[in-house]
Amino acid sequence: MTNRENHLPEKGMWRWRGEPVFSNTVAVGDQVFISGQQTLDEDGVVLNPGDIAAQTRNVFENMKTGLAAIGLGLEDLVRLNTYYVFNGEDKDATAFWEDMTRVRLEYFPDPGPAATAVRAKGMPYEGQLIQIEGVALRGESRRSRERIMPEGSWDWSIAVPLSQGWKIGNRIFVGGQISADKAGSPVHVGDLDAQTRGIYDFIGQVLSNAGASFEDLLRVKICFKYDSKDPATGQAFVDRIMEVSKEYVKGAPPVVTAFAVDLLYPGLDLEIDAMAIVDPEAKACNLSR
Repeated sequence: MTNRENHLPEKGMWRWRGEPVFSNTVAVGDQVFISGQQTLDEDGVVLNPGDIAAQTRNVFENMKTGLAAIGLGLEDLVRLNTYYVFNGEDKDATAFWEDMTRVRLEYFPDPGPAATAVRAKGMPYEGQLIQIEGVALRGESRRSRERIMPEGSWDWSIAVPLSQGWKIGNRIFVGGQISADKAGSPVHVGDLDAQTRGIYDFIGQVLSNAGASFEDLLRVKICFKYDSKDPATGQAFVDRIMEVSKEYVKGAPPVVTAFAVDLLYPGLDLEIDAMAIVDPEAKACNLSR
């Protein structure tokens, strides 16, 4: 790939223990992929173990530094994926997310990226609570992007400048969609089929506002609720989600990733984000058959 640029961590930046194996950012054309940012120092030691506020600042400062090294800033982000650890009760998860997000609000641009945030079971190092990855744009694409915020979409429990979607040329980034109302409260609690349909309806609104449809979906990521007391629920959940997905996904099927997490608001069963490309030739090499 002749136009690919790899950027390793510079001196003084965080890194995994030992010599760098992976890049901090990889730029291909107008798109920049940002490695999951860690709360580590240049020797791979966890900073501020157990302190979610300090670790969130560390992560965003690292992301700022990495983007600045290639002439970009947080305002150039179009997608952000946040993975965090919270081992408390589900009823306290929303308050934890809000505390973490108040720190993130110090860094989010307005308007902000399409975003997904899920609770992970753990991080690589003891005391590490958060990791954030992203996608940014540069050049003319960044200047001509279109924010997608359909009327009637669900909202977060506190005011944030995040976006439901971004359209850049023929690419559409859809943020993580959940079964919630305008106050961020879960709806269809206990009904997996209804939550899945509601989420696909939200995805459909984003796609429609961007001039696309489900036939243009290229990638789908499904994060579903995990019940550690009943591991078999993982297969049961995914089987039901896939059955409902058949009602929406048309044409050449997109690629999909599905994995178990804990979710933001008690009562949620799943969260789905997606990417689409409005180009009939984009999936011409579909190898599903």
